[in-house]
Amino acid sequence: MSQLRGWAYREGRKNRVPFESDNIIYCAPADDTPVLKADGFSVRVHRDGSAVYSQKGREAIIDRGDTVEVRHPHDYGGINTVVAIDMVSWKSGEKVEFDGGGYFVASAIGAAARHNQVHTDSMVVPTNDDQLERIRQDDKTLRAHQADNAAYAATAEARYEQRQREQTHYVDDEHDNPSHRGTFKP
Repeated sequence: MSQLRGWAYREGRKNRVPFESDNIIYCAPADDTPVLKADGFSVRVHRDGSAVYSQKGREAIIDRGDTVEVRHPHDYGGINTVVAIDMVSWKSGEKVEFDGGGYFVASAIGAAARHNQVHTDSMVVPTNDDQLERIRQDDKTLRAHQADNAAYAATAEARYEQRQREQTHYVDDEHDNPSHRGTFKP
């Protein structure tokens, strides 16, 4: 990949894959990664070294080495942004900066926070201090939601067990002392 990009730069080819989106994740120069396999995505490598990831025939993500362009960041529940964050986690981490529309930046920060909780060995840490602080805030919010969900699950489990005990008690009472409900008496 690096060699292809070097040749393309040296020759100044006009057939480079054009930028079509402002939703870009900037990485360090010459920050190459292998072509990754992502479920539901097909990959084409162009002569300029760009790896174009397509989903259902539509170009979704373009990895140029020093940039990762996300063309349709919100398609299919934001999976393109999540996959782009996974790609960035394979890079050196010398530079990571999200640029584009406010909604893309916010969704990329949220995806990075979720990625960092699951993949502690390959965390995405932005070099922009504001974006790093927003990831830390999202991480705290996610952890609070997880704690709330765990507490809710424990409460729901206790309620279910209580209902099971009450139902068993009711069935036992009916068996020992039938009330003859539903029977017809002349």
